[in-house]
Amino acid sequence: MHEWTEKYYGKGHSGLFIETKDLDGVVDRIRRHGGKTTEIVVHAWGGRCCSVTEPFGNIFDLIDANQKGDS
Repeated sequence: MHEWTEKYYGKGHSGLFIETKDLDGVVDRIRRHGGKTTEIVVHAWGGRCCSVTEPFGNIFDLIDANQKGDS
């Protein structure tokens, strides 16, 4: 679980990261089925991930298990 800063989704918004070994494939499947995702980004801390908005408007992140960045 991660606590977002105002810059992302507003203060007090908790986030959920789900790791996957096939980030590109999972994002592709979500999009093909009409799901909303941000573009995949590589952050300054080295992690490769994207955000997904599910049908009820909740947001969670997918993170590449092969490129998680600094711990």
